[in-house]
Amino acid sequence: MDSTLEVHRGLLLWSIRREAANAYDNSILYTDFILSKVIRMLEDHGGLATLTYTPDHGEDLLDDERNLFGHGAITEYSVEVPLLIWLSDAYRERFPAVEAALAGNRHARVSHDNVFFTLLDLARIRHRFTAASETLSNPAFEERDRYVLGSDMKVHLYRGGATAEARNR
Repeated sequence: MDSTLEVHRGLLLWSIRREAANAYDNSILYTDFILSKVIRMLEDHGGLATLTYTPDHGEDLLDDERNLFGHGAITEYSVEVPLLIWLSDAYRERFPAVEAALAGNRHARVSHDNVFFTLLDLARIRHRFTAASETLSNPAFEERDRYVLGSDMKVHLYRGGATAEARNR
């Protein structure tokens, strides 16, 4: 490939990545703004309250040498997403074991499957299919293999993951 063409290609990718990253960062800032407003409303209302937030996927933003964009590929950028669980003061006072379990499982590798069972537990809904080992708000929580649906519409075992150092931040 012509070196001039390669330089132009590199500059174009850099420019696209910068624009995409700026747009993505702005969406995260807006999400943080909305979440803080909802939490403030819940605090002002008082009483037992919990808020859970997690996106369904992240985005590849030309983050590495693969130059992937979007969320169709199975990468750490599209699969590993944040999970926020906020508890009101009244909730923490009434259910201190839940707060302790959530804190103890803070760095656990989880899947959205666990979010479902955790939501049931936080709402104090008991069901015969709910297992303590699948609930982040239970000290008996156990990490399990994580599976993702690929762009090929097949289920894949996800072996990626943040390093222990990154998980402990």
